[in-house]
Amino acid sequence: MIDYMDDLRLPETISVENSSDLKNESRKDCDDQIISILPRLPIISSENSGWETLQLACCHQPAFAIPEHNPNYHGICINIGKVVRLEQKMDGKMKSINSVTGDIGIYPAYLSQSFSWNKEAEFLLLYLEPKLLSNLGYELYQNENVDIVHNLSWRATLVMNYIKMRMLN
Repeated sequence: MIDYMDDLRLPETISVENSSDLKNESRKDCDDQIISILPRLPIISSENSGWETLQLACCHQPAFAIPEHNPNYHGICINIGKVVRLEQKMDGKMKSINSVTGDIGIYPAYLSQSFSWNKEAEFLLLYLEPKLLSNLGYELYQNENVDIVHNLSWRATLVMNYIKMRMLN
């Protein structure tokens, strides 16, 4: 079985004396990208957890606009706060929605994207390095070509009801 947290495939043309330094640099690049695009640091994050191929952050952000960028990681964003007007531009396509608690957005790596929201927003961000999905695809289907299809917003009422129940208990 593949260990997703430690697997790192290096091109043969790169010589690395200590591959753990490269793993840490890859994770640091993802963390830097996450922190650099938001006006406030996350309330809590997995930054120092040692996770290699995914990061999780809980954010409370003011009204803000994230400029167009092309992240090198897949993103999943879950609205855990109040209703907020969200403007999203993905791969040149604009969409405006009223994002409610439980809405989930899926944003593939390397795709041009920008966002803005009109008031304070609370959300969970899950960032996945593309190699994680490649490894999963290989283990499950013997095929590393796994694509994430962007979805600007879908409702996850069942998931949010479960989270609310757990928080009340």
